[in-house]
Amino acid sequence: MIVDNYNVIKTCLLPVEEPLVKSKIEEMEDALKPGLKERTWKSTNIDEFIQTAKLIVDTLFEVVNKMKDSM
Repeated sequence: MIVDNYNVIKTCLLPVEEPLVKSKIEEMEDALKPGLKERTWKSTNIDEFIQTAKLIVDTLFEVVNKMKDSM
């Protein structure tokens, strides 16, 4: 679900919309970066990492959906 929402965020934004959520996209990318390079399923605190990443991605996903609905 994290990956699906991430992919929607990265692919559905129009060039004029992206600056509106740029800081949140950067926050999302920073939150996910350890999952791509450092973390494994056996890492300590993996549940906390997943929970935090999911919250950040889902929150931005909701914002993007509201933007799209408003247009």
